[in-house]
Amino acid sequence: MRKIVLLSVAVSLISFTSWAANGWGIYGAYWDAGDAADGVGLGLRIDIEMVPSVNLQVRAAYFNDLADDVSGIDVDLEVIPIEFGLAMLMPVSEAADFYVGAGLGYYRFNLDINAPGPVSKDPDNELGYYMVAGFEAKISDNGADYGKVDTSLFGEFKYTMVTIDEVSLGGAAADVDLDGPGFNLGLMIRW
Repeated sequence: MRKIVLLSVAVSLISFTSWAANGWGIYGAYWDAGDAADGVGLGLRIDIEMVPSVNLQVRAAYFNDLADDVSGIDVDLEVIPIEFGLAMLMPVSEAADFYVGAGLGYYRFNLDINAPGPVSKDPDNELGYYMVAGFEAKISDNGADYGKVDTSLFGEFKYTMVTIDEVSLGGAAADVDLDGPGFNLGLMIRW
């Protein structure tokens, strides 16, 4: 059910941007998630121009397994970050832009622990923050004046700050810090 809701939100945002000079993209993501493990995932990014050189960026990603097994106990952590932020564009050339930004994220967690004893399997979803610095380079341009579509390749460094409060395993509760760097590489379509 939650995947259908996430897909519906993504399609709605893509439809919203179709009338503006904006874009959407898909990307592969890597996240070194602090106390958990590092993982790879897939994401969707939508850019909406707010004013010249400032874009609202909406991101949604899916990380299937960001957990290490602990002392022989099977631990699986699924994370769906949904993030909203502003990015300031700094043109490097006519075909390339550098950007920096920051934003707020809502992080949905699904934790599965196969262990004897009392276990907290449903941590609360949390709010967090992120900072991003990236580079976008145009790889194709259809050359039209009306109905122009550009395709760009983008790469970005992202640092995420989020903590899962009080996960318990065997009666002992602890916070799980997921602060860590990440990298995204993807393709943007702009019109």
